[in-house]
Amino acid sequence: MSGESSTVANGAGAAPDPLARLRQAVRMPFVTAALVLVIGCVASLAYWHHTTLQRQTEERQRFDASFAQLQTDMQRRLDELRGVVVGLQGLFLASQHIDRGEFRRYHENLSAHLRTPGVRAMHFTRRLGADQRAAFVARVRSDRSLNGRGYPDFDIHPATGGSEHYVIEFIEPFEANRRAFGLDALSQPVNRESFLATRDSGRISLTAPFQLIQANSGDIGLVMRAPVYRRGAPVGNVDQRRAAFVGLAGISLDAGTILSDVFAASYLDGLCIAVTDLSHDATSASARASAPEPRLRPIARRCESGAKPGNAPTAAAIVPVGDRLWEIRLTAGKGWPSGPPDTEPALVAVGGMLISLLLAALYLVLGRARGAAERLARRMTRDLRRSEQRFKIMAELSSDWFWEQDTQGRFIDISGSEVSERGLPMPVDRAVGKTRWELSPDGLTPEQWADHRRRLDRREDFEITYVMQDLNGRERWIHSRGTPRHH
Repeated sequence: MSGESSTVANGAGAAPDPLARLRQAVRMPFVTAALVLVIGCVASLAYWHHTTLQRQTEERQRFDASFAQLQTDMQRRLDELRGVVVGLQGLFLASQHIDRGEFRRYHENLSAHLRTPGVRAMHFTRRLGADQRAAFVARVRSDRSLNGRGYPDFDIHPATGGSEHYVIEFIEPFEANRRAFGLDALSQPVNRESFLATRDSGRISLTAPFQLIQANSGDIGLVMRAPVYRRGAPVGNVDQRRAAFVGLAGISLDAGTILSDVFAASYLDGLCIAVTDLSHDATSASARASAPEPRLRPIARRCESGAKPGNAPTAAAIVPVGDRLWEIRLTAGKGWPSGPPDTEPALVAVGGMLISLLLAALYLVLGRARGAAERLARRMTRDLRRSEQRFKIMAELSSDWFWEQDTQGRFIDISGSEVSERGLPMPVDRAVGKTRWELSPDGLTPEQWADHRRRLDRREDFEITYVMQDLNGRERWIHSRGTPRHH
C-alpha cells in the first residue's frame, strides 16, 4: 500500500495561546488539586471572617439596644419617683393645716399601692424662723394625735443657733426613721444647698448622694423634694417665692435600691452598669463659684462578672435628674454576651478547609487515574486502528465481503470486495436498502425465504445458500452467514 499525507504547521515565532496553556495546566492533576485546596480554604476563611464580623455587628446592636432600654427604664423610674413627690406636695398645697394622723394615713394608702423599690421615707420639712423655734417644739411635744404620751423628748437637732431652721416635722414610716424626726436639715451641707435651690427655683430637686442620718453607716441615700408655698401667695419671682415659702415635701431614697429591679432585667445580663452624679457640690450660684469643678459621686452600680478585658463595648449618656446631672455608663462584662460561645463559624471554617483538602486529594487521585485511562485509551485506539487496517487489507484480498442489515433485513452496508467474477455480483449502491429476497426472489423457494425471514424476526443466527444473477446474467451461488447484533 502507498499513500500520501500532509500537515499544516504554525508560522515561526507564533505567540503561545494563553487559553491553551491554561487548559494544559488544568489537565495536570496536581495543579488543579492545589487550586481546589486554595479556593476552598480561602472561601472557608472568608466565611469565618464574614460571620465573625456579622456576629460582632449583631452584638453591638444588641448592646446599643440594651443601653437604650436601660435609659428608658431609668427615666420611667425617675418619673415614678417624681410622681410620688408631686402627690405629697399636692397634699400640703390642698390644705395648709395637715396633722400627723392625716400624714400617716396618706403614707399608708400610698405605700399599699407603691411598687417602686428604694423609697425609705416620706417627710415634710418646715421652715422656721429663730423666733418660732420654741413654740414649734412645744406644739410637737404636746401632739397626742397618734401617741397618747406625745413626744416629750422632741427637740430640733442639732442645735445650730442659726436665724432659721428647716425641721423635719412629719416622717413615715416613723419608727424606722425616728432619728430623722426633728432634724434641722440645714445642718447638712448637701441638704442645705438643695433646700435653698428648690426654694428659689420652685422646681423639684434632688440631692447629691450622701449618708442619711437614719440609714446604716455606709448606706448612701438621696432626697427628692418639691417646694410648698402658702396657698394663694404670688410666686412669680425669687423674692415672692422666698416670702411665700412654707417648707418642702420630699422622699428619702436608698441609692443602691431604687434601680435594683431595673438592673436585674434579663437584657442586662453580663453587662456592667454604673450611675454617677456629675453635678457640682452645690447648686446655688455662690457655692458654684467656690467649687467650680463637679465632684463625681457614685450612686449605684452592678457588675457581677467584672469588666470585660480589652476593647469592650461601652456606652455612656448624661441625663438631667431634677437640678442635677447623672451619667449612665454601660460596659460589657466578662459574661457578655450571655449564653454559650458561638463556635459555629470556626467549626464551619475548619470543616470547609478539611473538605477542601479531601476534595483536592480526591481530584488528584481521580486526575491521575484519568490520565492513566486516557493513555490506555489512546494505546487501545491506536492498536484498534492498526487491527482495522490489517482487517481491511485482508478483506480486500479475499473473495468474501461483509455486510450489515437492519431489523427489516435490508442491507445498510457492504464492504470487503469489488464487483468481479469472484467478488460482489452487483454494485453496492444497487444492493443497499434491499433485502435478499428482493434482490434474488427466485434464489430460494417461497417457503425457504419465509423460514429465513422468521429466523431474522427471532434474532437467530442463520446460514443460507441461494442463487443470484450478476450483471452479466450469470448465476452466482451465494453462501451467507449472519449473527444478530443488539445495540
